[in-house]
Amino acid sequence: LGWLRLARRESRATRVVRVGALGAVVAAFIHALVDGTLYFAAPLMLCWVSIAIVLLPADAGDDAPVGRPESATEPSWIRPVLTTLALGLAGILVLNLAVTRAVSREEPPAPDEWEARVIQAFPHRMVALNAPRGVFDWAQQLWPSDPEAAIGWLHLGHQKSRRPWAYAHLEAHYLFQRGRSEEALAHFELAETLADDFNQRIETRALARALGLVSP
Repeated sequence: LGWLRLARRESRATRVVRVGALGAVVAAFIHALVDGTLYFAAPLMLCWVSIAIVLLPADAGDDAPVGRPESATEPSWIRPVLTTLALGLAGILVLNLAVTRAVSREEPPAPDEWEARVIQAFPHRMVALNAPRGVFDWAQQLWPSDPEAAIGWLHLGHQKSRRPWAYAHLEAHYLFQRGRSEEALAHFELAETLADDFNQRIETRALARALGLVSP
């Protein structure tokens, strides 16, 4: 669609704006593969605005249209490339929506459920990991019945969350309760480095001391 709009006769200024908007959409979707851009309302809205700019009528705001003539033909490779690009962007959007849906459920998914599989296969940094209904809450629910699964979710959380301190802190505590003292100490040290502020570092150090993992 972007190429078909750009191929119409229009002013150079409009074409530049349209190319810029198309580039912004592609960049945002590619960035969403690694950092969950589409979980934020603002970037998602900017994507839709950029798409709207690309799809504006060709004569919108053009005082003196110039450019390639109507009879010009597009190269044979354009349509396959655009089709591949469109399918790729659609796939990224569907994947982001699937992960958002997966982490929004209240109860933790079973290991063989699609929610668990899609999060573990595509665990990029996402705000949803910090939500009350998400990985952190699942770990707390799983701890009484399946401690190792709880620790596994917390491990994923401190690797991929935007605020990983809480995950590493709780994982360290759970590891200690499982008798894995060396791993617990390593995770307390990790949590201290991941702390957002001085109070979190103090809380981490205090718990490690209370459990006897470090000297007073």
